Amino acid sequence: MRKIRKETLLKHGVREEEADMVLDISKRFSLPLKLVNDFDDDEVRRQYEKEFYYFSIHNAHISQLEAELDEYFPSLPKSMEKLSHLKTLYLHIFDTKNRLPSFQLNMENLGWLKLLLFGNAKIPHHFATFPDLDILQIENRNRPSKRKNVSFENPEKIWELEDLTTLTVLYIELTDIPESIKKFKSLWRLTLWNNGIIHIPSSLLELENLKFIDLRRNPLDSESVNILMKLREKGLIVNY
Repeated sequence: MRKIRKETLLKHGVREEEADMVLDISKRFSLPLKLVNDFDDDEVRRQYEKEFYYFSIHNAHISQLEAELDEYFPSLPKSMEKLSHLKTLYLHIFDTKNRLPSFQLNMENLGWLKLLLFGNAKIPHHFATFPDLDILQIENRNRPSKRKNVSFENPEKIWELEDLTTLTVLYIELTDIPESIKKFKSLWRLTLWNNGIIHIPSSLLELENLKFIDLRRNPLDSESVNILMKLREKGLIVNY
């Protein structure tokens, strides 16, 4: 498979230190890196998702990147902190066996983190190391019979990320949404699928910026369904 070359990165003005770091970490990946202009182009991703990992460059810096962890390399290297302009990170976490994956890096500008999990994996609570994080998406990509192989180390900790604008958790067990969700003043999109959530609090009605809530495949009680109806009456897009 064709791998990204240092000359390509330098041609786009990327600093040599950043170029060397990206080339070094990409040696761990099962797929080669591909430079793209539109990192979030879903149509292109569907066509090439099993052929490449993507990255993009903005103002001569690596701004968006896909990376990979597995049982042999379960941690992101400290050297990734050199990517001080990284805004978006898609992290593919494959079966880490009994080793806890680690993505605990000081990356002050990271605003969007997407975790895609395959095989056996436990998710540590390392999100607090990204102070500018406002979009968090966590997806269990296992087939239905294997979905219980993915879990949070501390599922209640997810409800401490009060500065998020978007939270997505798919097919991973969570605790019920607590009353403290009212502190998520910036939250506008909440997508939780098949998390075992039974009850949601009325404090969701206090979130003025919330526009979209999707709680499909959760065994919600009747009180929670009534709360969703009230949210719909307020003009929110509601799926359950």
